[in-house]
Amino acid sequence: MNNLGELASDSQTRNTTSKQSESVSLLQSAPSRSPLWLLIFPEGTITSDEERVKSVRYAEREGIDDLATMLHPRSTGLLFCLKTLSAKVPDLQLLDLTIGYPGVPAGKYPQDYYGLFSVFLYGVPPPTLHIHIKIYNMSEIPKDGETRDFELWLRGVWREKEQRLLDFFDRQRFDGEVEECVPIKQL
Repeated sequence: MNNLGELASDSQTRNTTSKQSESVSLLQSAPSRSPLWLLIFPEGTITSDEERVKSVRYAEREGIDDLATMLHPRSTGLLFCLKTLSAKVPDLQLLDLTIGYPGVPAGKYPQDYYGLFSVFLYGVPPPTLHIHIKIYNMSEIPKDGETRDFELWLRGVWREKEQRLLDFFDRQRFDGEVEECVPIKQL
């Protein structure tokens, strides 16, 4: 068994054998929720001028439109993770986050405004973050058929994210956004 499969199995074992304590963490707060979270960026890296060139070449090679606000996703790693985890985690879901940074103009990169130096050395974090969350149940995701079906599905998800970000640049908020401010204290 691969390491990802072992993690999934271990999380299910811990989930069924763990006892509730006074200080329950967010990851274990609901008995039906598996205490396993996997963070993956299907783009493979952050957007930069160099990576944009690669994304444009990929779009040309595939005969598809390029994306203006992000890089094209790489589907193989995500598909592998979903197949491996869904075999072990019965309530597996895919949580899709789209992050908008107010004040960063269209075509510019958030890390140029709020990078490691800005945040950690100069104490200048983004004033706010806007996060659009969409949850997909595994039944909505074509993972059992051809790899190409999953790739086309993921491209569709990215086209939706692209439109969402283009709209964000115009309005500086996501459509239908429910405002919930979570203060972040910088030490």
